[in-house]
Amino acid sequence: MTPDKETLIKQATEWAQKYLDPNFEFRKYQLESIVLIITRVLDEVKTQVMNAPTGSGKSLTAIISAGVLFEYYKKTSYILCSDLSLFAQYEADLKRYNLPWGHLKGKDNYVCKRNGNIVSCGECALNMVSARTLQDAESAEKAGYSCAKECEYVKMRNLAMKAPVTVMTYQLYLIQRNYVNDLMGEDGYMPFPERDFVICDEAHKLNDIIQSHYAPRIPVDVPEFMKTLDKYASKHHIKVPDSRSTIRWANKLKSAKNHADIISAMQHYSDLLSEYAYINEKVREEAQKTRQFRKLRAELTAGNLARECNCKCGDFLELVKELGPQIAVKTDGEKEITINCTYEGEMITKYFHNVSKCELFMSATLGDLTLYKELISIKDYPKGQHK
Repeated sequence: MTPDKETLIKQATEWAQKYLDPNFEFRKYQLESIVLIITRVLDEVKTQVMNAPTGSGKSLTAIISAGVLFEYYKKTSYILCSDLSLFAQYEADLKRYNLPWGHLKGKDNYVCKRNGNIVSCGECALNMVSARTLQDAESAEKAGYSCAKECEYVKMRNLAMKAPVTVMTYQLYLIQRNYVNDLMGEDGYMPFPERDFVICDEAHKLNDIIQSHYAPRIPVDVPEFMKTLDKYASKHHIKVPDSRSTIRWANKLKSAKNHADIISAMQHYSDLLSEYAYINEKVREEAQKTRQFRKLRAELTAGNLARECNCKCGDFLELVKELGPQIAVKTDGEKEITINCTYEGEMITKYFHNVSKCELFMSATLGDLTLYKELISIKDYPKGQHK
């Protein structure tokens, strides 16, 4: 049974004065909003939308709501940020109020102290030592990585996994909830499983973030990562891909008259990227064997880009198989051609709603809420499942 309003007001006030400030005072409408948010999460309302002006205290509304939900009801939460600037604000709030919650950025925001590369090209990553091994100090030491106990990324990741509330970017959430859990969930191990509540700050940016995250980009000229990997392949007697075909497929895309032409050119470019993904594997094998991580830094970075581009193309083509070629629309740019999905609602449903439980979308600039419901694909929800 959901607690009454007076109980929730008492709990929110107690929590704020215990963890934030003994003299904490709510802003106008803030306490009322928090009570409504908590009530709807406890009632398992799927989606809530809150349009609140700048300066109304949205971040503290999020923090207090998540705090009360765990303190009194053992409900866990994610708080999602649209960029690293907003992430830094939440990080500062957690530090200011001494809240022992998780806060995690993507791997490329951390540096491996053993080889000086970003963590995705760190020594443990190149040697394919699993994150699961590194999170346990004893297992990490047996694998030769006693440094894991001092690694900032490993420490932040461990805290983020264990904490009842974790702040992360939308991009990291999309990767963890879609890719990582699909790959690692088969044996029951999910580092960031579904939680009871997901709070989306600056939610007006969600559509663009998802489009950008899953939109392939085909350069109009040979990209630098291909040139770097071409040199490596030639030097090591590996078949050198026809990188100049990038220009051919870009021109095909520019002149594409229909969806089928767009998909055909994309498929050819995806096949080319697969060849570079293979060279990336060879670079990583050499790095593991020779331990010359710094010497191969340029090739490792290029290989990472090849792998990312290959994954993005592959994901989009899988979406085409599921929804049909009519979803693809191109935007011709000066340096690259971007392929977007016209079925934006289906993308949000597939990659966000389907992997999230209760959701709160909050922003100062949501605009017309009827239109926003359509944009985030909740207009057809059963009555009572969005507020």
